[in-house]
Amino acid sequence: ICCWNIVTGDSLWAVQGGGQGLADIDVSPDGKQVAYSSWMRSDSGVVGIVSRWDAATGQKLWSTEFGPKPIVVCRFSPDGTRLAVGTWGWRVAVWTLESSAPPMELDFDDVAAYSAIDDIAWSPDSKRIISATKNGTPRVWDVESGKRVFELRGHSRPVTSVGCSPDGSRFYSAGDDGAILIWDAATGLRITALYGHTNEVRSLAIRPSDSRIATYSTDGTLRVWGGEYGSQFSHAAARNQYNYALPMNADGSMLASAGPEGTISVWDANDGSLKRNFPALDGLLNDAAFSPDGKFLGVVNWDSTVRILDIESGAIAHDLQ
Repeated sequence: ICCWNIVTGDSLWAVQGGGQGLADIDVSPDGKQVAYSSWMRSDSGVVGIVSRWDAATGQKLWSTEFGPKPIVVCRFSPDGTRLAVGTWGWRVAVWTLESSAPPMELDFDDVAAYSAIDDIAWSPDSKRIISATKNGTPRVWDVESGKRVFELRGHSRPVTSVGCSPDGSRFYSAGDDGAILIWDAATGLRITALYGHTNEVRSLAIRPSDSRIATYSTDGTLRVWGGEYGSQFSHAAARNQYNYALPMNADGSMLASAGPEGTISVWDANDGSLKRNFPALDGLLNDAAFSPDGKFLGVVNWDSTVRILDIESGAIAHDLQ
């Protein structure tokens, strides 16, 4: 383990962490400790090892063995009270730093498919952990209770990297299918998917200032994505499962869609919030269009009426036969 002065490039300290190789390191939120994970081979097989070190001096503060498989990722909780590791033994172990108690174990033992863990991430409030797994279905656990909150279903191949948005509202996952999936952290439902990599995505990172996502892939590219893509227009009372009308006004601030029972819904195109929903025509809408000044909507269906609606009031301005 090496610590460097990034201004001068000088080495401040270097120590042998132990084990067969440096699998992962993490720095505590207060900058005072470094966590290290690896594994050792013995006569009985492989054992995972994890340790903590003084970030200023390189002195070892604590170490332990855990599990019969390599520990490949270690992460301090954002509040600095816990340390979690992910192992190829299908489990996450969570230590409370001020306690001598054994770690809480979160596992995939009920899954038949190979479920080695390659990455973990904390929610910003330190209450949840999301795990990347080779079975392709990440899990989210509540750390206080140890209970599984939900699974994130959508990847078709192993998931290698996970993350959480700075505000805690979204989870991110990426893996061997080349896709980056964005999830609602409250419900576990997928919001959107980002495509562009032509091979496996090995790692992702989220920029705290604006949730932009950086990804590295074995296709030889490093890409940066807008983390706010995919606003979800999720107001259930304003959606229709059959939607053939999706106009946007001239300045891109409003989006309209067919609502239930012959209504039309007008949305804020920036954040996905519902602005209004009002009656349009009897039956399903086939198409709609904003007027150039954004004050009216024209709507049509299989009938012979072209209806012009006032967006502000929802009143019928004209019926054209």
